[in-house]
Amino acid sequence: MASFDASRYHAADYAHREAGELWPRVWLLAAHDSELTRPGAYRCIDVGAESLLVIHGADGAIRAFHNACRHRGMPLAAAGRGQLTELRCAYHRWRYGLDGALLDAPPGTRLHEASRELQPGDLALAEVRCERALGFVWVNMHAGAAPLAEYLAPVLAELDAYQLGSWTLSQELSAELACNWKTSVDAHNEGYHVPSLHPETLPLLDASAAEFRALDRHSCLTVPFAVTAPKSDARVLHAWAQSQGAELTGVPAEPAAIRAALQRSVAARLAGRGAPALEASRCVDTWQYHLFPNVQLNLRAEELLLFRHWPHREDPGRMRFEQLSFQRSAASGEPALPRRLDPASAGFGPVTDADVAVVQRQQRGLASRGLGQLALTSQEPAIAHMHAVLDRYLP
Repeated sequence: MASFDASRYHAADYAHREAGELWPRVWLLAAHDSELTRPGAYRCIDVGAESLLVIHGADGAIRAFHNACRHRGMPLAAAGRGQLTELRCAYHRWRYGLDGALLDAPPGTRLHEASRELQPGDLALAEVRCERALGFVWVNMHAGAAPLAEYLAPVLAELDAYQLGSWTLSQELSAELACNWKTSVDAHNEGYHVPSLHPETLPLLDASAAEFRALDRHSCLTVPFAVTAPKSDARVLHAWAQSQGAELTGVPAEPAAIRAALQRSVAARLAGRGAPALEASRCVDTWQYHLFPNVQLNLRAEELLLFRHWPHREDPGRMRFEQLSFQRSAASGEPALPRRLDPASAGFGPVTDADVAVVQRQQRGLASRGLGQLALTSQEPAIAHMHAVLDRYLP
């Protein structure tokens, strides 16, 4: 039974160590390819107190920078996603190109220590490493970090099969939650709570049969779908499978027959789109990949629910949660605009709303003097693994 100190969820000194030793040393998923398709398209991500800007340059290259003017630190781009022709500081009007080079400053601007007029080419924006993989753009603040392909190597082959770069971003929702970012990650890294918190899903899946695999610093939970948990109603599963395109008669079938029908239906749709064939279980089950430290891909053959968990700029008891929905689709055009939710009323959907509510209640107990160590069960291996990897960065 794994255990670790609960202080990592609320102690300011631990959050300070994360800011210095974790977040600058890991690859962070910044944007989907569809968000950066033309020159000037940008995405800002806030990693605690740090703001990072990813932008499509005039030359077609995707670059990333610290979102701070080299003069006195004024952010150059607004949070979220947008479109720019240049990067201009709203404070003193320093102007940068989409490649981060300083273009000009107000006439007569002189560098104090050199006592000479500022010239184009001086003080370019501080660049951040930026690479692309799996249909996403990733950033890393550490110049000496291993390449992204090496960081993702244990999961690349499995995820490449889905060709996520061609999928459509259909919805993006976010909310600031009153919990630590790890509290939120943990909630989505186990199925132990499904019977108590999400009983409505029991006719469709069996979370107790989820299979866990450690993939170096990452991990995967495979949750069987189109199976019935003990004492669930097979008629609900049958009707759900029909709604998913499975060819079934009106008489409730056995779970094995339902799974087979659903697999045939999904495989036929993939073939009709010219998509690569997937193994049978990937056509039916949910494969949830935790990409260390803060991304979860709840992946099925034709849909993806992506979670990102970001630390707060100063309060370890708060974080920003993002839920992005993708569909395997040939639809073109702009990805869905981000929408910020009130965490009190939520709106992520019934399952995520229940998770969002419970982690905010849980956070208060994590600071209890009566807790000390968390004692994990054998049904929470992904949580134990994630925190073991965290200990490699913060020994």
